[in-house]
Amino acid sequence: MIRQLFKLMWNSKRNHSLLIIEIFFSFLVLFGVMSFIISQYANYVEPMGFEGDNVWVVWFENANAEGGSLSKQKENMLNRIETFEEVDYVTVSENAIPFGGTRNSQSLKKGEVEVWSRYFFGDANYEEVLEIPLTEGKWFDKNTDDLKYEPVIINQRLREELFGNETAIGQILNPEDQGRPKKVVGVIGNFRWGGDFHKQENIYFAPVGKDRISTLLVKVKPTVTAEFEGQLSKTISGIAKGYQIEIERLVDKRKTANNLIYIPSIILLTVCGFLIFNVILGLFGILWANINKRKGEIGTRRAMGATQMLIAGQFVGEVMVIATFALILGCFFAVQFPLMNVFGLANAIYIKAILVSILVIYFLVGICAFYPSWQASKIHPAIALHAD
Repeated sequence: MIRQLFKLMWNSKRNHSLLIIEIFFSFLVLFGVMSFIISQYANYVEPMGFEGDNVWVVWFENANAEGGSLSKQKENMLNRIETFEEVDYVTVSENAIPFGGTRNSQSLKKGEVEVWSRYFFGDANYEEVLEIPLTEGKWFDKNTDDLKYEPVIINQRLREELFGNETAIGQILNPEDQGRPKKVVGVIGNFRWGGDFHKQENIYFAPVGKDRISTLLVKVKPTVTAEFEGQLSKTISGIAKGYQIEIERLVDKRKTANNLIYIPSIILLTVCGFLIFNVILGLFGILWANINKRKGEIGTRRAMGATQMLIAGQFVGEVMVIATFALILGCFFAVQFPLMNVFGLANAIYIKAILVSILVIYFLVGICAFYPSWQASKIHPAIALHAD
């Protein structure tokens, strides 16, 4: 029967060409949306690599500051903040704020191997504030300015690209630099600084210079109230005179970063849903038209003993065959994406997107074909033959 259905639908493919084209384009749109959604979900389930709860970000904006350098008040400011009972840790950072949108990157060399990596600056307390677990080595301490090599912390992804199965601790990077070469002292797992949907990247941390300070990260106790924010702001402003102070919560920055993915995802799903809804309406219309034209055929088959299930199965099968023609054409174009590496996604993501899209199309086609097909199967033979 399946072979006969394919033969019948192939012979009448011109009559169903519009429907085939609609399903074809619906599949391609759904494939694109599923590729995006699956890739973002794959990023989402990866460990973040740090904890941002109860962490506040203190921004400094220069506004006629006394002395012109915030570093002069640095030690006094840190010591004063650490005296608050509400504060667990405080760290100085430079371009090292999670969800802050940094774009700093640098080439790192180890022998003949050269890779690009994003880099961040932080001090000795950075690890404690964000609770970053180390898998190898240790974090750098406070006294790093007089060392022959600049100590750096690299993430696991960068470690694998640079060293493979070799030991990372103690390795020297960029030995030909005019400044200090870098020495790996520690390895962390993940550090997805861009948000829950941010993909893994090569990252390394270096000590912030003693004269460099643009932000503070303050880890406060969970029981801290909003009143403490005003007290902290007033204290810092009293020390860093002339600087405008802004305090943000890291969890709020995380939500903002995630919204950059949530909103496009909702828009894409809405557009895709609208297109598929129009295809479903087209299927309903075609089925009802076929049923009205083929009442005589239905009546004859019922009179010859065909059951309701067989009649309904024939109509559903015809629509499934039409969908199969469209999906074969759609899959031909979809497989070009991983072959040509169009969006730079892993091949597994494209394969999952193709399979999910096929299942969704078949499911929706089956759902919208079932009701009119079942209604057709319930037509009484005498009524069908009389109408014919």
